[in-house]
Amino acid sequence: YAELLGIIKGHKLQLEKPVILNKPLRFSACRELGHVECNIFSGKSSKKRAGDNVRLISAANARGEVEFVAREINRLVREKSLRYRDIAVIASDIIHYEHYIRACFEDLDIPLFIDKRKSLNHHPIVGLVCSALEIVTAGFGHKDVFAYLKNDLVPAKRYDIDMLENYCLAYGVSGRDWQENNQWCFDDKDRPNFDEERVNQIRLQVTEPLLELRERLCPADSDKTITAEEFTRIIFDFLESLKVSERISEWIEQAQSTGDNETANEHRQFYERIVDVFDELAEIFSGREMTCSDYLVIVESAFSQLTLALIPPSLDQVLVGSIERSRHPDLKAIFLIGTTQKQFPAPVYFDSILTDDDRGRAQQGDFTLAATAEQDLAQRQYLSYIAFTRASQFLYITYPLLDDKGSGVVRSQFIDDLESLFEDLQPQLVTDEQVSVVRSAIEYDNRAQLEKAVVEKLFGREVRSSATKLGTFAACPFRYFAKYTLALRQRREFKFKPLDVGDFYHRVLDALQKQLKSAGKDFATIGDNELLEILHRQLAKFVREDYFIANFVRHREHNAFIIRSCGEVLDDFVLAIAQMVRAGGFRPAGSEIGFGRSDEGLGEYVLILGDGRKLTIRGKIDRLDIAEIDGDKTAIVFDYKRRDRTFSWAKFYYGLDMQLVIYMLAVGKAQNNCAAAGAFYLPVEAKIEQQRKSQKFGRKAKGILDGRFAKELDTKASKDSRFYNFYVTKDGEPYGQYENRGALKPEDFGKVLEFAERKIIQLVQEITAGKIE
Repeated sequence: YAELLGIIKGHKLQLEKPVILNKPLRFSACRELGHVECNIFSGKSSKKRAGDNVRLISAANARGEVEFVAREINRLVREKSLRYRDIAVIASDIIHYEHYIRACFEDLDIPLFIDKRKSLNHHPIVGLVCSALEIVTAGFGHKDVFAYLKNDLVPAKRYDIDMLENYCLAYGVSGRDWQENNQWCFDDKDRPNFDEERVNQIRLQVTEPLLELRERLCPADSDKTITAEEFTRIIFDFLESLKVSERISEWIEQAQSTGDNETANEHRQFYERIVDVFDELAEIFSGREMTCSDYLVIVESAFSQLTLALIPPSLDQVLVGSIERSRHPDLKAIFLIGTTQKQFPAPVYFDSILTDDDRGRAQQGDFTLAATAEQDLAQRQYLSYIAFTRASQFLYITYPLLDDKGSGVVRSQFIDDLESLFEDLQPQLVTDEQVSVVRSAIEYDNRAQLEKAVVEKLFGREVRSSATKLGTFAACPFRYFAKYTLALRQRREFKFKPLDVGDFYHRVLDALQKQLKSAGKDFATIGDNELLEILHRQLAKFVREDYFIANFVRHREHNAFIIRSCGEVLDDFVLAIAQMVRAGGFRPAGSEIGFGRSDEGLGEYVLILGDGRKLTIRGKIDRLDIAEIDGDKTAIVFDYKRRDRTFSWAKFYYGLDMQLVIYMLAVGKAQNNCAAAGAFYLPVEAKIEQQRKSQKFGRKAKGILDGRFAKELDTKASKDSRFYNFYVTKDGEPYGQYENRGALKPEDFGKVLEFAERKIIQLVQEITAGKIE
């Protein structure tokens, strides 16, 4: 430098004359864009023709914009000989448009690079470290444990983790259970639902690193403090025990082998960044000791701010970015998307705390704050100039007419400035594809159908069904297909759901009925106190011996309260049954009586379809009452429901409510010389307070009945029966208010049974035809 300076001083230098470029040479191939560059904000210029080099596009919404852009890029590459690297898509709101761009460009095989800083807060290593620290500090909570286990860096098979989670949900495994050394033995030994030995093997495998981490960081019932250096060492020992670095290396190799250089670069840089985070942690907090919980807060804060600026992994890609960030190369075509008044070229935010005068005074005192509103507005005009002048051949400006909520959108004011430069620049509305999508939705014909070969494999020559299945199909054939053909089901959770409550009631009542029968007693002959005593014994036995209920009660006092409440409901219900039975001549003969198989209580219930197929209807009757009338046995069916339920003629007509009639048909088909005279829904739970105030019976049975047997059900019925839904007229006939009561004249009762069989056959024929709409 000194030698060069001496040479300069010893010679008289003569500077070259400055060269002033009066014409924008970059636009020599496109005078229209040169006209934009020279006159965009001058306000004084002659108008020219824009041709196809400058275009305005309006679309129905953001998706419509992006679809047009993707198609037009392919056209430019195909017809105008442009390369992908010659094209850029610029969006002020890149976050809003990114998912549309990725989806549409992938559909059309357009390579792209999105120029924005990528947050690393969702990288698997971040999730692994944070969830592991949450586990050891918060006591192995269910959500924390499975957030950790479902991380791809945990060396466990996803199937094993799913099985483990299903087990934990089914039996309410708590944080205390995870930390104990005892084997998990929550499954029912008589009716196992899981391979419990395998569950325990998986549990021990996945918890070993976590228990070791807890012991080193924060042993149970301890406020242990450690240095930042020691904390860092423990974390990396934990990562090493899981072989995280080896796993990351595998991911990098896999990404490179498939040409996904962006992902490979992300993994490589992230591992370096996380090492830097812990190095800085050890340096900043050197010499200080803190608890694991304190370190967790610091680490989570550091991770939340990790971002990564990627470089384009390929040379021939469409650049997607924002105006103020992107370092735009020599581009031939630019698509400015989302050019609305609110977003283009950049949104302006006004601070509600500090005014522009406040900011001016601060700047005078050499204390610079954020830009003033005036400065922001000036910056917007500069950014608009940059956006309009990036391309050298083609400029496309697009904007949506509606936002995502369907509200109208105002286009940017800078589009008016652009329009003023050209005499033929008019917005072009692109709606053809959008209209076709809407039309296809409106004209959609919901005729989903299984192929004949599939139907034959599924059903064969013998079909099995039930009242519940038929009702499901009548309501929605696709729901039937998902539930019964595909056999999809929700996994069991450790909750006493309404379905579990109903099952609890049914099983206890069945046990009570069987106990009464074995003792030679029934509801009519036994006293109330003795009846309740037997019920309580059956309840206690059931709670003690049923694996799920016993485990449920043991977990929390509130769970025991739920079971006690259900027991109190059953107390009232069995006393109500006793009243109903004593009021007539029918006596309970059995409970939980199955039909549909030859070895079940009522035997088979079989119908022959039109194509010769055999249809077997299966089911289980909650209670069957029998009376001998004029030498013939007659039966009444009762179906227990949690809440009050009325038989609906409209639902019956459409096949939505056929349960009671199917039960009567099954009784009539049985080889027991017993005809069914009626069937009723009977609510287990009742509104007790309302019952006490009105002095009415709170559990009226509602269903359908052959009116000839009404007196045998309620011998003292007068007008509105206290126990059943029929009304006795002045003439003593039970057919009062005929259109909305349950007692039918014999001829109508017979027609109901005949109609039901035809409806059953019709529904099953539709099922076996493959209807799944």
